[in-house]
Amino acid sequence: MKYHYKMIFFLNLFKNLYFKYKFLAILSKPYRCVISYFSKDFPYLIRDIDSYNNLYTKDILSIIPDNNFYSIKTILQALNISSDEVFCEHGLYFGEYFQERLKNSWIKSVVSFSDFRGEVISSNNKNKILIGPYIHYVKPIEDHYFDEEYFLVMITHSAKGIKLKQNYNLNNYIMSLEKKFGIKSLLLIHPNDFNTVKGYNLNYTTCGLMEDKYFLNRLKRLILDSKFVVTDFIGTHIGYITFLNKKIFAIKKSFIYEGSKENFKKEFGERILTDLYISQISKLENEIKYDEFIESDIFHQLVSEYWGFKHIKSSL
Repeated sequence: MKYHYKMIFFLNLFKNLYFKYKFLAILSKPYRCVISYFSKDFPYLIRDIDSYNNLYTKDILSIIPDNNFYSIKTILQALNISSDEVFCEHGLYFGEYFQERLKNSWIKSVVSFSDFRGEVISSNNKNKILIGPYIHYVKPIEDHYFDEEYFLVMITHSAKGIKLKQNYNLNNYIMSLEKKFGIKSLLLIHPNDFNTVKGYNLNYTTCGLMEDKYFLNRLKRLILDSKFVVTDFIGTHIGYITFLNKKIFAIKKSFIYEGSKENFKKEFGERILTDLYISQISKLENEIKYDEFIESDIFHQLVSEYWGFKHIKSSL
């Protein structure tokens, strides 16, 4: 047990030094090149999943770890921005939250969505680069899941140390929506949550793990091909769906987080319990009526503002 805690201590120490001293990050480059090379030749297979484009390729060449997530490296390349020189925010960076490790880091510039994030970035003495919804900068993969109409279902996913507990029978509810709208559904889940939907009588797939270079490309294809999107939470996908001109059908949370408050804070940080929720998210939720399409003009105006639609840099 003592050995375990020592390992965690030194690992966290290295992570902090990694962002403070650039030479440590540069030293990781040869290792990243080797891993990426072999990942391209021997893609890893997502377990127990369908045949939908199921070879997933890691791409971890950037010396800034977060830039290897969710196709960010591809996005930065499209904008001619070096992924080894800037930090690209990913996920819901709302409120006044700013990563502690960046405050005294050698990284001088931060990429994000919109003006309110730009203000937070500038207030922490970093250069802001605002580009709007990231999904704009990737091309959808060529493969199509269905050759017929469907609606996409995007639900709450688990996280490290935090499991999901079913709030109601999602399988039966989605099947009732299929009957109501007269088309198939496609459930999009995180690879770690396969057991959660095991036994469902629904079609489901995944966009891959976060290191997958085609993660956002898959998501864009799934959204574009869908007639509309059903979702039970406010996440980055809300801005992407709205930007791609797809309607959102809001449902109550199908799964809730099950775990200690300490684990929750460790994974998401204090922000999720404080300024993140009481600022932007609460304003969005005030415009939502469950079991209905979101038609509120205020909701769409807020999404456009929060995801920085006006900051789109180029056309694909």
